[in-house]
Amino acid sequence: MGYANAGAAVPRMVAAGAVAVLLTVGVAAGESGAPAAGGEAVWTPRELLFIYHGFTTKYSCDGLRDKVRSILLQLGAREDLTVTETPCAELGRPDPFPGARIKMNVLQPAAGTGGTAGTQAVPGHWTTVDLASNCLPNQLQLGATRLRAQVLVPDQKDAKRPQSG
Repeated sequence: MGYANAGAAVPRMVAAGAVAVLLTVGVAAGESGAPAAGGEAVWTPRELLFIYHGFTTKYSCDGLRDKVRSILLQLGAREDLTVTETPCAELGRPDPFPGARIKMNVLQPAAGTGGTAGTQAVPGHWTTVDLASNCLPNQLQLGATRLRAQVLVPDQKDAKRPQSG
């Protein structure tokens, strides 16, 4: 696994927050109003380029790739996502501007999406995901940085169903 300086919680959560915003922007853009309690959802492809610039926490390109992948999976991206590190100036060491190219599928409510040819609706539900930053193992941190988000996830039996088409 790649290098990440374990010294500061805030930059890690800033990265997590930025990834969460990128993940949910596409879903929110397709919605009007509050999310339903559950129902039909469709897998929707998303592609992003994420460049990280931290002040106290530094990542190697493969370290950022692994962190971004982990966060996206926690936030409901389908398991077949690909996260590829961008070209790095420093191989195997912290890089000043590590980046990742992301190709993933996220759930979007089926109602009002118009659907995509060959896309099959799956049962889904909204759940709360709480990402907390723990810099000191097994110790409570007062005022620790955390990110809480409502994400649309497939019902358990459909969690690993591949997209049709």
